[in-house]
Amino acid sequence: MKMRILPAAFLVTLAVAGYSAVTTACFKQFTFDEPSPLDRWDKMILNGLVDYKVIKQGSNGYVDALSEKACSALYYKIGFRLKDYPMLSWKWQVKKFPDKRKALTDKERNDYAARVYVIFPFLSFSSSKFIEYVWDEDLPVGTEVKSPDGKNIKTIVTRSGKGVEGKWYAETRNV
Repeated sequence: MKMRILPAAFLVTLAVAGYSAVTTACFKQFTFDEPSPLDRWDKMILNGLVDYKVIKQGSNGYVDALSEKACSALYYKIGFRLKDYPMLSWKWQVKKFPDKRKALTDKERNDYAARVYVIFPFLSFSSSKFIEYVWDEDLPVGTEVKSPDGKNIKTIVTRSGKGVEGKWYAETRNV
Protein backbone atom coordinates (compact mmCIF):
# COMPACT_ATOMS: atom_id res chain seq x y z
CA MET A 1 0.00 0.00 0.00
CA LYS A 2 1.39 3.40 -0.88
CA MET A 3 0.40 6.63 0.81
CA ARG A 4 1.66 10.17 0.59
CA ILE A 5 1.25 12.85 3.18
CA LEU A 6 2.15 16.49 2.54
CA PRO A 7 4.11 18.61 5.00
CA ALA A 8 1.34 20.88 6.31
CA ALA A 9 1.25 18.59 9.31
CA PHE A 10 2.56 15.10 8.70
CA LEU A 11 1.23 12.75 11.29
CA VAL A 12 1.21 9.03 10.99
CA THR A 13 1.32 8.90 14.73
CA LEU A 14 1.70 12.03 16.72
CA ALA A 15 1.33 12.87 20.36
CA VAL A 16 -0.93 15.85 19.71
CA ALA A 17 0.15 18.52 17.26
CA GLY A 18 -1.72 21.71 16.65
CA TYR A 19 -2.12 23.76 13.53
CA SER A 20 -4.92 26.23 13.12
CA ALA A 21 -6.32 26.82 9.66
CA VAL A 22 -9.00 29.09 11.08
CA THR A 23 -6.70 31.71 12.56
CA THR A 24 -3.10 32.67 11.92
CA ALA A 25 -2.03 31.18 15.27
CA CYS A 26 -0.05 28.04 14.62
CA PHE A 27 1.48 26.02 17.42
CA LYS A 28 3.63 23.73 15.26
CA GLN A 29 3.92 23.20 11.54
CA PHE A 30 5.91 20.31 10.11
CA THR A 31 7.82 20.82 6.89
CA PHE A 32 9.96 18.33 5.07
CA ASP A 33 12.12 20.60 2.96
CA GLU A 34 15.14 20.84 5.26
CA PRO A 35 18.02 18.28 5.26
CA SER A 36 17.24 14.99 7.09
CA PRO A 37 13.74 16.05 8.21
CA LEU A 38 12.81 12.65 9.68
CA ASP A 39 15.76 12.64 12.10
CA ARG A 40 13.61 14.43 14.72
CA TRP A 41 10.82 11.84 14.43
CA ASP A 42 10.73 8.56 16.34
CA LYS A 43 9.63 5.21 14.93
CA MET A 44 7.41 2.61 16.50
CA ILE A 45 7.48 -0.80 14.82
CA LEU A 46 4.33 -2.79 15.46
CA ASN A 47 4.48 -5.47 12.76
CA GLY A 48 7.27 -4.86 10.27
CA LEU A 49 8.77 -1.56 9.20
CA VAL A 50 6.99 0.68 6.70
CA ASP A 51 9.42 2.27 4.24
CA TYR A 52 9.31 6.02 4.95
CA LYS A 53 11.21 8.47 2.79
CA VAL A 54 11.06 12.17 2.07
CA ILE A 55 10.32 13.13 -1.53
CA LYS A 56 11.11 16.63 -2.75
CA GLN A 57 8.54 18.30 -5.00
CA GLY A 58 9.81 21.73 -5.99
CA SER A 59 10.58 23.69 -2.84
CA ASN A 60 8.37 21.41 -0.72
CA GLY A 61 8.87 17.92 0.56
CA TYR A 62 6.50 15.23 1.73
CA VAL A 63 6.75 11.86 3.41
CA ASP A 64 6.13 8.85 1.21
CA ALA A 65 5.20 5.62 3.00
CA LEU A 66 5.29 2.23 1.31
CA SER A 67 3.89 -0.73 3.22
CA GLU A 68 3.84 -4.39 2.28
CA LYS A 69 1.97 -6.12 5.13
CA ALA A 70 3.81 -3.94 7.64
CA CYS A 71 2.63 -1.69 10.43
CA SER A 72 4.82 0.97 11.93
CA ALA A 73 4.54 4.64 12.74
CA LEU A 74 6.48 7.84 12.73
CA TYR A 75 5.67 10.03 15.69
CA TYR A 76 6.64 13.37 17.11
CA LYS A 77 6.05 14.09 20.79
CA ILE A 78 4.88 17.55 21.57
CA GLY A 79 3.07 19.02 24.53
CA PHE A 80 0.77 22.03 24.75
CA ARG A 81 -2.67 23.06 25.95
CA LEU A 82 -5.18 21.60 23.51
CA LYS A 83 -7.67 24.24 24.64
CA ASP A 84 -5.35 26.90 23.15
CA TYR A 85 -4.73 25.04 19.86
CA PRO A 86 -7.64 22.67 19.14
CA MET A 87 -7.28 22.53 15.33
CA LEU A 88 -5.27 19.92 13.45
CA SER A 89 -4.61 20.13 9.70
CA TRP A 90 -2.84 17.90 7.24
CA LYS A 91 -2.78 16.95 3.56
CA TRP A 92 -2.67 13.41 2.23
CA GLN A 93 -2.81 11.37 -0.92
CA VAL A 94 -3.31 7.64 -1.37
CA LYS A 95 -2.13 5.59 -4.35
CA LYS A 96 -3.36 2.14 -3.32
CA PHE A 97 -5.87 0.81 -0.81
CA PRO A 98 -5.56 -2.43 1.17
CA ASP A 99 -7.57 -5.36 -0.18
CA LYS A 100 -10.00 -6.28 2.62
CA ARG A 101 -12.07 -8.78 0.62
CA LYS A 102 -10.39 -11.78 2.27
CA ALA A 103 -10.42 -10.29 5.78
CA LEU A 104 -12.12 -12.66 8.20
CA THR A 105 -11.68 -10.87 11.52
CA ASP A 106 -12.20 -7.33 12.80
CA LYS A 107 -8.45 -7.11 13.29
CA GLU A 108 -7.84 -7.96 9.61
CA ARG A 109 -10.50 -5.44 8.52
CA ASN A 110 -8.81 -2.75 10.63
CA ASP A 111 -6.59 -1.80 7.69
CA TYR A 112 -6.70 1.64 6.11
CA ALA A 113 -4.74 3.34 3.37
CA ALA A 114 -3.73 6.17 5.71
CA ARG A 115 -4.12 7.05 9.38
CA VAL A 116 -3.43 10.13 11.44
CA TYR A 117 -3.36 9.66 15.20
CA VAL A 118 -3.67 12.12 18.01
CA ILE A 119 -2.52 10.56 21.25
CA PHE A 120 -3.45 11.83 24.69
CA PRO A 121 -0.77 10.28 26.92
CA PHE A 122 -1.65 8.88 30.30
CA LEU A 123 0.34 6.85 32.84
CA SER A 124 1.19 4.17 30.30
CA PHE A 125 0.84 3.89 26.53
CA SER A 126 -1.89 1.26 26.84
CA SER A 127 -4.01 3.52 29.06
CA SER A 128 -3.60 6.55 26.78
CA LYS A 129 -6.53 7.79 24.71
CA PHE A 130 -6.35 7.99 20.91
CA ILE A 131 -8.22 9.64 18.07
CA GLU A 132 -7.50 7.90 14.80
CA TYR A 133 -8.47 9.71 11.59
CA VAL A 134 -8.53 7.27 8.66
CA TRP A 135 -8.96 7.23 4.89
CA ASP A 136 -11.07 4.23 3.86
CA GLU A 137 -12.05 3.16 0.37
CA ASP A 138 -15.69 2.30 1.16
CA LEU A 139 -16.92 3.59 4.54
CA PRO A 140 -18.73 6.96 4.50
CA VAL A 141 -17.04 10.05 5.93
CA GLY A 142 -18.02 10.53 9.56
CA THR A 143 -18.37 6.81 10.29
CA GLU A 144 -17.00 5.91 13.71
CA VAL A 145 -15.47 2.46 13.73
CA LYS A 146 -14.97 0.40 16.87
CA SER A 147 -11.28 -0.42 17.03
CA PRO A 148 -10.34 -4.05 17.66
CA ASP A 149 -7.17 -2.72 19.28
CA GLY A 150 -8.91 -1.21 22.30
CA LYS A 151 -11.82 0.79 23.59
CA ASN A 152 -9.56 3.80 24.19
CA ILE A 153 -9.20 4.33 20.40
CA LYS A 154 -11.83 6.42 18.63
CA THR A 155 -11.57 5.78 14.87
CA ILE A 156 -13.22 8.29 12.54
CA VAL A 157 -13.43 7.96 8.75
CA THR A 158 -12.22 11.35 7.56
CA ARG A 159 -11.88 10.66 3.82
CA SER A 160 -13.67 8.03 1.74
CA GLY A 161 -13.15 6.70 -1.77
CA LYS A 162 -10.16 6.53 -4.03
CA GLY A 163 -9.93 10.22 -4.80
CA VAL A 164 -8.31 11.65 -7.90
CA GLU A 165 -4.86 10.23 -8.64
CA GLY A 166 -2.15 12.76 -7.91
CA LYS A 167 -4.46 15.12 -5.99
CA TRP A 168 -3.70 16.16 -2.43
CA TYR A 169 -6.64 16.35 -0.01
CA ALA A 170 -6.57 18.81 2.88
CA GLU A 171 -8.20 17.96 6.20
CA THR A 172 -8.86 20.11 9.24
CA ARG A 173 -10.33 18.74 12.45
CA ASN A 174 -11.18 20.21 15.82
CA VAL A 175 -9.55 17.66 18.10
